Amino acid sequence: MKLKIKKIPKVFIMFLIAVSIAGIFYNTIIFLNSRKFVSDEEIVIVIPEGATAKDIGEMLEEEEVIASSKRFTVFAKMAGKEKNIKAGRYIFHKGMGIRNVLQKLVKGETSALLVTIPEGLTMDGISIILEKELKIDREKFLKLANDKKFAARMGISGKNFEGFLFPNTYEFNHGITEKEVIERLLKEFWKVFNDSAKKRAKKIGFTVCEIVTLASLIEEEAMIDSEHPIISQVYHKRLQLNRALECDATIQYALPKHKSRLLYKDLKIESPYNTYLHKGLPPGPIASPGKSSIIAALYPADTDYLYYVAKGDGSHIFSKTAKGHYKAIESLRRNKK
Repeated sequence: MKLKIKKIPKVFIMFLIAVSIAGIFYNTIIFLNSRKFVSDEEIVIVIPEGATAKDIGEMLEEEEVIASSKRFTVFAKMAGKEKNIKAGRYIFHKGMGIRNVLQKLVKGETSALLVTIPEGLTMDGISIILEKELKIDREKFLKLANDKKFAARMGISGKNFEGFLFPNTYEFNHGITEKEVIERLLKEFWKVFNDSAKKRAKKIGFTVCEIVTLASLIEEEAMIDSEHPIISQVYHKRLQLNRALECDATIQYALPKHKSRLLYKDLKIESPYNTYLHKGLPPGPIASPGKSSIIAALYPADTDYLYYVAKGDGSHIFSKTAKGHYKAIESLRRNKK
């Protein structure tokens, strides 16, 4: 008795062939893109929202992270991952290969940006750094930073965020908004100016804004940490005696452009920030003070100094009397000759 062998449908045969070819193609792509050499050089690529697999592949090929954008596109589609790629800032290496790159993109292994805000910057100075490092809209940032109502909602009694954008090194994710940056810097400020600091300010008769204002003057005038509380004491003493603070840094803030050296006529400029003409603290902070300046404003040194003059090396000579002060100035002048 003969066995009848059923014919296999041609459609099924074609399906098997197609699957086999696809499998071979799939594994070939993996093989071709699993390079033996991967460069140590870091390549930063920002994947924008809505970018297609083709767009991303072209960006990766251009930077030599992968060998072929076309193979990347095919591989992403075959793997069913083309819709799972997450936008953001990524760090790759040349020669990583398609499989490793796609895995990173699907997992969303983005890299945060490290941005350092130095102590003693104004809002304008901070905006320049943020525009360069984070690509934020500088004008939008400054508009928000000068929004009095926004500042009030964030617990600030002053007219804007000047002095409250805390200097530090931050990690920011790609795509962070101007508002989120301000909130982040302010959050760091309140970590420093905590409930204990608020109680201390109240105890010595100052508001939070007044302490930040005083701290900003200290920040701009003192270059050596050990001198922060001493310069603070000079200002505290002058405030108690109802004498003008005579802080050069407030003149610089009032001027339209920073000067390397102030002239006598500059001390006559009419501005509420001119602490030579107006007694008491200026209307608000003139820069963002660091932690040591804030602590110094809250806890001045125990001395009787009323004057100080810069020596030119970052340090100062402190004097208790006008006579001693002028003597120190003359001594410095003679040494410069």
